[in-house]
Amino acid sequence: MLAESMQEGRFGSIQVAPVKPIVVVFGTFDLDGGRARTVCDAMRCLGWRLETCHRRFWSGTAAKLGVFRAAAMLRTVGRAAVMYPFLVFRALLHVPFDFMLICPGGFLDICFGWIVARLTGATIIFDPLYGLWETIVEDRQLLSARSAPAKAVGLFERLCFRLADVVLVDTEDHVAYFLRQAGLSRRRIIVVPVGAEDGLFYPRESDFHRRDSDGTNVLFYGSMIRLHGADTIIRAAHKIGDPQIRFTLVGRGQMSEEVESLAKELACRNVTFVPRVPYETVPDLIRNADICLGIFGTTQKAQDVVPTKVYQCLAMGKPVVTGDTPATRRLFESGKHLLTVPCGDAAALAEAIVRLKNDSSLRESLGRAAKDLYRERFSAAALAQRLKPLEARIR
Repeated sequence: MLAESMQEGRFGSIQVAPVKPIVVVFGTFDLDGGRARTVCDAMRCLGWRLETCHRRFWSGTAAKLGVFRAAAMLRTVGRAAVMYPFLVFRALLHVPFDFMLICPGGFLDICFGWIVARLTGATIIFDPLYGLWETIVEDRQLLSARSAPAKAVGLFERLCFRLADVVLVDTEDHVAYFLRQAGLSRRRIIVVPVGAEDGLFYPRESDFHRRDSDGTNVLFYGSMIRLHGADTIIRAAHKIGDPQIRFTLVGRGQMSEEVESLAKELACRNVTFVPRVPYETVPDLIRNADICLGIFGTTQKAQDVVPTKVYQCLAMGKPVVTGDTPATRRLFESGKHLLTVPCGDAAALAEAIVRLKNDSSLRESLGRAAKDLYRERFSAAALAQRLKPLEARIR
């Protein structure tokens, strides 16, 4: 459909430039989700044309994962029976197109998107960001690994990945999970780091010269899942105990009550909890921070991923402390681009924060190196080069 062609004219052969691919972004994905926006931005950098076929269906990740509980399953099936035929019809209105992009968490989406792709001959690109089994069973522990529902989750996950032609995976270390658990072959996988939205997360020169006179602001934001290891942050804040080093934890989720109870038990007066904030305000939170925190969980998933928040803070030139994992070591050099500490080690985290608080030159050098590395390897333009080989599929 989009093959290069040659036309004969009065003055000889004229080569016609290849037409860029058309992509239908299909499903119930979170429009505020950073990963979906980042991949779409990368595709636009290549000149690909994107058409959105979207319907809001979930109220958040927790609701999406809750579908695997029996009480919610029947309600979900009923709603899906009404909504997905509508989405399929809308997608068919965009024919012809070359790719169908299924965004993070779209495990139900791909089942219906596959129907459209088979009817139209489009290539399905699935960008799950996380695995169902590792998230539901291993990380959030919502189901027992030996239970029948957990086995059903595993079978459903394998089916979803079999429906995809191409699967995007966020790190090389995460690839092993998809090869093992989802039964994928390596040739169907393209590694595309999470990145951040360049239009939202960018540095200003003033960000590199914050004053220490008003204390040191340490920021963590996220959904408080086990992966994040927020309890380690609270224990580190307690060990520091300095009221001039203020910790702000933004967001709520699975571990919120446990983490807040721990802070009360330890009488942490240097910790403030803030509920969820609009996504567009996150850059301002980062700008007002002196030190930003990544993840410190001890689950296998924590070892395999580099979360969105790390890329966002690095893109804005902020000094970051995060867990020392294989995935992080593969992409960043500790002491040059960020600082790493052993996962779950509150004492090491406290030491790293105090070190940064006392060394403004280190904070500035880490921030500048992080900003430069992000621009080189993780910006939309850089991620676009990882997707460019897909154009060969339409020629």
